[in-house]
Amino acid sequence: MRSLVILMLLGNVVSADVGSPSTWPSWKDAKLGIALKRPAAAKVVSSKGTITISGAELATVTITVAPSDDRGTNKNGGVSGTHVEYTIDAPKRHATCTADSDDKDKADVASYICDSIALTPGAKHPHVELQIESDGLADGAAFEKSVRAKQGALDACWKKALAKDKELPEGSVSLDRTYDHGKPAQSNQHLENFFDHDAKALGACVFAILAKLPAKTAADAATTKIEVIGQYY
Repeated sequence: MRSLVILMLLGNVVSADVGSPSTWPSWKDAKLGIALKRPAAAKVVSSKGTITISGAELATVTITVAPSDDRGTNKNGGVSGTHVEYTIDAPKRHATCTADSDDKDKADVASYICDSIALTPGAKHPHVELQIESDGLADGAAFEKSVRAKQGALDACWKKALAKDKELPEGSVSLDRTYDHGKPAQSNQHLENFFDHDAKALGACVFAILAKLPAKTAADAATTKIEVIGQYY
């Protein structure tokens, strides 16, 4: 959903300098990870993460691109009066696109330029995130520490699975256990959000590590839950 009202009247643009948006050529900067469309006669200058697009019949468009910690993909923006403002996000990359004009048609053209922006996600960093819960253990903090000490081995399970299936979704592997008088009583294993991809080998690798973790109980009954979430970024 756009956060501002977008008025797409660009089919009526007939200026020789701007031309029809359907004929605009693409421009990209592979280092910044950005691609967009702009009028053929527009001047594009890229320097230190800032891109400016200008021309005789254009409102100057300013775009900034920078690394980010976000993992999502999103685009919000549009025209408010003659002010244009967009934010664009891809995993590990963020951009803003703005323009101001005293002419509504020029603002609409600038909006189309901003809306055409596509960001390439930043470099992948395959790893797992851990979520750990326990109840009834003698030392829950010590148990969590022992799980987190296996981060490297669990990362290796995820990377090995990705080597076999590069399109493997960011699913999760979890192990729930109950204990009775200090001994494991029941174990439940779950593979979630892998859809039609085969994650059995990944699950076996993860479960083999988690099942060996000791858990000293403080009560007759105790429970532990460990979720291993595979992530690309």
